[in-house]
Amino acid sequence: MTGAMATKCPGAAIWPSISKWSGQAGVSSAFASALVLALYIHSKEMQEMYTLDWALWPLCPLVLYMLLRIWMLARRGMLHEDPVVFIMRDWRSLVTMAIGAVFVLTGAMGSP
Repeated sequence: MTGAMATKCPGAAIWPSISKWSGQAGVSSAFASALVLALYIHSKEMQEMYTLDWALWPLCPLVLYMLLRIWMLARRGMLHEDPVVFIMRDWRSLVTMAIGAVFVLTGAMGSP
């Protein structure tokens, strides 16, 4: 192979053309995951499980923020480790997860 297909992306064992395509698919799946979370929060089972089910709605933009941030950093070439390891070390992600935990606890322990 010659040209663009012969050069691999730094830090990844994939070709640049595949990287662009998978990045677009990844961003699309981030939005789809936020939609699935919203549908789950809206379900009857969740409304029965959580006292204050409305407190779970802010989880959708939080999850979307974290996923889109990972894809943005990966696209810029700033993600040099596994995304899970990155999230556990990144202070912004840790703050986002702590805020999400507060919302879940509020939904579970709040009074109707």
